[in-house]
Amino acid sequence: MMITLPWHPTRATDRAVYHDDTGCSEAAAIEQQYRRPGMGGRPPCEDCARVLDTAMVGGSPMPVPPLPETRERGCPTCHGQQIAQAGHVMASRALIKVEYRCAVCGTAFLLVRSAFT
Repeated sequence: MMITLPWHPTRATDRAVYHDDTGCSEAAAIEQQYRRPGMGGRPPCEDCARVLDTAMVGGSPMPVPPLPETRERGCPTCHGQQIAQAGHVMASRALIKVEYRCAVCGTAFLLVRSAFT
């Protein structure tokens, strides 16, 4: 199980829901070319929610692992170059971290840059 940024299928034959968990068998069956980032105005997939509920410990969700970080402009998981900014930007005095999502494998990650370049 890995929580990802939400995405929704584009085919009319797929259910009109969004997915956000790699442990969902329905989501895994949808080919990459039929996936679009975002919720698409759709409700969440019940299976993705059930996978998350299974991970509940003592009524509290398990901590979500931090996003992988890279200084290279490409996906750290599949090394794909089709990436898009996901909206979150974090900055400190020395670093800027921008959240991206890979269009090929769906991985969310942080692109890290020096604040002085």
